[in-house]
Amino acid sequence: MCFAENLKELLDSKDIEIKELAYGTGISKNTIDNYLSGQKSIPNAENAVKIAKFLGTTVEYLVTGLDQENLPHQQISRIIKNL
Repeated sequence: MCFAENLKELLDSKDIEIKELAYGTGISKNTIDNYLSGQKSIPNAENAVKIAKFLGTTVEYLVTGLDQENLPHQQISRIIKNL
């Protein structure tokens, strides 16, 4: 998965709107829209950290789709839902 797909999945799973992410990170909505559309494939390090902190995840997850233990976030979400 790419950055845009990982970001979309997190926004959906946490029920966060783009405007909320923009407000919470100080990144313009237009810039976030560009990340999500793939027009600008990946943010600079500063914006990636802001997004990760706001969403309670890691930059590594946003970029690779893997968490700290190398499990895809979707797999972890399914495990939690099944408990």
